Amino acid sequence: MKTLYTLVAVAFFLCAPVWFGYVAYRDLTHPENWGQDWTNDPRVYLPLAAVAVPLVVWAWRRECLNAKRRTDVMLAPLRRQLIDAYAELDKAQRERRGND
Repeated sequence: MKTLYTLVAVAFFLCAPVWFGYVAYRDLTHPENWGQDWTNDPRVYLPLAAVAVPLVVWAWRRECLNAKRRTDVMLAPLRRQLIDAYAELDKAQRERRGND
């Protein structure tokens, strides 16, 4: 299920800027439609986008940092075990060379 959510999020982050960019371009290149229909008037949604985009980027960045922090905490014991195992292996190899 986590993979599905990840794919949906990636699809959104790839498709949303393209779609919203197209909508903004279409609306900004046709100022004759601005006053007639509020759905084509960029004066309505551009201020909302100016507020929403930084908030979404901030939340996404915060979640990325939290995910990295969680991963580091989960992997710390494993890293310690690997370092200790490597040290034991290195010590055994040195002893073996000393005996030969």
